[in-house]
Amino acid sequence: MASTVSEATAPRDDYGWLGGWVRADPVRAVGIAMLVVSVVWRAQLASRGHLAVDDWVLIARAAESDLTPDYLLGLYNNHFMPAALLITWLVTRGAGLAYWPYVLLLATAQAVLAVAFFRLIRTLVRPGWALLVPLAVFLFSPLTLEATTWWAVGVNMLPMQLAMVLAVGAQVRLVRTGRRRHLVTLALAVLFGLLFFEKALLVVPLVFLLTACLFVGGPPVRAVLDTIRRYWPSWAVLTAISLAFLGLYLSRAESSLRRPDSLAEVFSFLWQLLGSTVVPGLLGGPWRWLPAGDGAPVTAPPELARWLAWAVFLTLVVATVRLRRPAGRAWVLLGAYLALVTALLAATRLGSIYSDVAGAVPRYVSDVVVVAALCMGVALLGLATPAPTTPGTDPAGSVTGSYPDLPSDAVSEPETGAGGTGDGTNTDAARTGYRAAGVGGSPTGSGKVRPSSASSARPTHAIPTPGWPADRDPAGVGPADTEAPEPDRADAPGSTGADEPAPGRTVPATYPRGGVIHAEAADDEWEAERPARPFGTP
Repeated sequence: MASTVSEATAPRDDYGWLGGWVRADPVRAVGIAMLVVSVVWRAQLASRGHLAVDDWVLIARAAESDLTPDYLLGLYNNHFMPAALLITWLVTRGAGLAYWPYVLLLATAQAVLAVAFFRLIRTLVRPGWALLVPLAVFLFSPLTLEATTWWAVGVNMLPMQLAMVLAVGAQVRLVRTGRRRHLVTLALAVLFGLLFFEKALLVVPLVFLLTACLFVGGPPVRAVLDTIRRYWPSWAVLTAISLAFLGLYLSRAESSLRRPDSLAEVFSFLWQLLGSTVVPGLLGGPWRWLPAGDGAPVTAPPELARWLAWAVFLTLVVATVRLRRPAGRAWVLLGAYLALVTALLAATRLGSIYSDVAGAVPRYVSDVVVVAALCMGVALLGLATPAPTTPGTDPAGSVTGSYPDLPSDAVSEPETGAGGTGDGTNTDAARTGYRAAGVGGSPTGSGKVRPSSASSARPTHAIPTPGWPADRDPAGVGPADTEAPEPDRADAPGSTGADEPAPGRTVPATYPRGGVIHAEAADDEWEAERPARPFGTP
């Protein structure tokens, strides 16, 4: 009878494995669903098209050429793209003039890119439903439609965008962990992009700007110098790759630099690019296109929609800057990269027969969508708190932990509690605690953990500890309710014993949160005694 009652009252899991997976992380589930929908949507649009314009030239060259170094290293319209020529040659020899292989390749490349971006955005920013906003911008922006519906564009742009995502992800992990294998991934990602498109050289300044804006604090000049000093192995490797590539490219290419005919041409170009293409395109525009036949589509948003898009965008920028500390740096990063793209486009298109529409062709700025989506995610959610790991060696050779010496304005504002975040730590106290334990920078010398500058009656202090599963105790010896052995620690000078507090001091209660031990202390400054093992649990 008791068994029957127990079975009747016991909760049942009616959701199955799929329902349990969705409930475990609904944001991830919705994001993957969006990813699938975007790939199917883009593949359906591409299937309604056909080979056009440059596609025929590339296929004709592939049909007439043998697979030789001269063919692979040859330029097409001054573009260096040996990997793109190789793929076109293989498809032409295998399928002739069939269109479906190109649709399949474009859809596959978009799927790989979408998965890589989703993984990066989840690594870079804090979790939350707002993460779906930058993901939607990346997956569904019309600015990237050409890359998934036109082979001659997609074979260049999709690999470049993938190189951007992989390189940024490698640099973020290198900054957070100091593991040299991420330096290898960074170099390989840049090389991969350069094999498809010489414009992938912009990945190098992107990685530098992202590091300086999001992971190094201080005034601009100091941030740049500190970025160079702290992460010099990255810049040494990327500079070597860039110089070698430029030497090869410039030895084979003709100069594409041009001069605009007038200042009015420059202003018209900038208004087209920013007013009609980039900002409306990031918000779902342009909503109207000029008829171009088989040629490149040209944006022509309605006047009212254009101004509304600008109003929404500026509102987003102002609101996020007021709410999140890293938002300002994120928007500066977007502006800096957009300035690089604009300068390159102006130097190669103004003064030519294409100057009248150069700013209205979306494929020229499709790579901006990747950066814009990342910056939007940081502005909305803030940077993620890295999971603590064992100490390692940073690229410069100094001992660090997994916590970088983040600037105070590169971490999101606290959302809950007194001076704490919803899922992370109090930034100022945590950073000071890291230094006191010899993690993420040089020790402070005083060994003191200063209270947060945030208004709070009871400051929260953070001391880094190793990460552990949620269902295990900090020592990692069993479930949370299992009594763990007390770790060895050096008695502090003046202490009365390992189990007794020093006279006149109240031992604060500690509790784990976000991989960090938080201690609530009195209002006065609390001096942390450095244990014999910096990562030992108190």
